[in-house]
Amino acid sequence: MNATRQTGFAVVLGLGCLACVSGRVSGQIDAQRMTGLFHPDSSHEAEQLLRNAAALARAGQQVEAVEVYLLVLQRHSQSMAEMPVSEEARQIGVRLYTDVRNYCEAQIAAMSDEARAAYRQRVDPQARGWFEESLAVPGVTPSLRKLEREAFLSSWGDDASQRLGDLAFREGRFAEAIRGYGRIVVDDTLPAGRLVHPDRDTNEALVAAKLLLSQAALGEVAVGPAQVEAYARAYPDAQGTLAGRTGLYHEILAAALGEDNLRAAGD
Repeated sequence: MNATRQTGFAVVLGLGCLACVSGRVSGQIDAQRMTGLFHPDSSHEAEQLLRNAAALARAGQQVEAVEVYLLVLQRHSQSMAEMPVSEEARQIGVRLYTDVRNYCEAQIAAMSDEARAAYRQRVDPQARGWFEESLAVPGVTPSLRKLEREAFLSSWGDDASQRLGDLAFREGRFAEAIRGYGRIVVDDTLPAGRLVHPDRDTNEALVAAKLLLSQAALGEVAVGPAQVEAYARAYPDAQGTLAGRTGLYHEILAAALGEDNLRAAGD
């Protein structure tokens, strides 16, 4: 990455996007604190391929678009790509970049069932191998991290995130557990803009309960009777084993929150 000596600033805009604004609007910011316009290294080929994929998707050719996104991921998964901006924004020096991997995954996740099935047909064999390899070791493995990072939208991506969440929870790394569970359950208390697996087949009630326990242990989000009641309304009959107890999950949650001394690692 390189920078000029102009005054400017960069700000994350969700799903890996980054805006860079030139010195022509520097009077609106604190020039004493922020100097140097940020120019990420970007790939012209990736930008062209992303435009082609978007055109295919707009034309209703989503399966073909998936093939292009997969090509982009194969060649440019570590790159940034410059995205189009309005003429008004361009005139004042705004440049919008996106993280290629995050952007491609977000586009594929929003596509039709048929398009996502085409994606999984391509990536599932490798993803399954990574997941099965990870099960041979009682802890976090490079293959498990690789699966979640490089094949999250595969049929095994939700399994990888849940396993990473479980392993983190057992070791008291509750922030990491929340991140894992939060990728496979919809929850308004988690940051907006995160990618949630669109074809998850995990036990959502169990994952949601684990998420609540992790949040309570971390202490950054209030978890009490109101949250347990909301959970009970959403999953009134869900049951199984959780937190060393067996029964209805909402009853286990109430008991665990009242009796267990949960602490984050290092506390």
